[in-house]
Amino acid sequence: MTPEERRAWLSEIGRRGGRTRAKQFTSSSQRHASKHVSREARVANGRKGAARTIELHGYKALFEGSRRKRLANPSPCELVMMGLLKTMKLRYEREYVLGETLFTLDFYLAEYKLGIEVDGSIHDKGKPDEAKRIQHAQRKAVLCRSMGIKLIRIHHSELRGDDLGGVIAKIEEIAGRCDAGKQSQCSTGIPGEPPVYGAVVQCGDGPSF
Repeated sequence: MTPEERRAWLSEIGRRGGRTRAKQFTSSSQRHASKHVSREARVANGRKGAARTIELHGYKALFEGSRRKRLANPSPCELVMMGLLKTMKLRYEREYVLGETLFTLDFYLAEYKLGIEVDGSIHDKGKPDEAKRIQHAQRKAVLCRSMGIKLIRIHHSELRGDDLGGVIAKIEEIAGRCDAGKQSQCSTGIPGEPPVYGAVVQCGDGPSF
């Protein structure tokens, strides 16, 4: 075997091995591997990967990649909400992008201009980066007001168990109210305050983000 033939052979073996490893590198395998890595290490690796993606492709590519990942891997609470909305025969869009921004809504019901945010346990009081998440929620609320979108936040505890009557009532209240052409009666939130779960965050126009 000549040196050129050997290099070509090694190259082909490498490609085959790479394709095999790529097939094995699934979401399930990543979750399994993450159990053996500390949270600090995962955060550090995630930041390195994000920085590299921004360097090569820009922040928009990072945003779209993250959005696609969330679409493909809904959380347990989001799965419950998906089933609930389907049962209520309400059409929705997941990971709805708010205008030209990099903000998204977990669920958006275009017919009622209603946004639903499902807050998992990471949003509980005392969790890391709490102040940053509250600020993020406030900015998103301001943006929704400027677009005339009604916004409710559902805490993960409201989606546990067999009784989802409270969540259904909150959604039906707004949907029925809008069906009756009484959007002006929607209650409002207080700008600058932390999000209130299950509360409507204002229907009318507001400052733009």
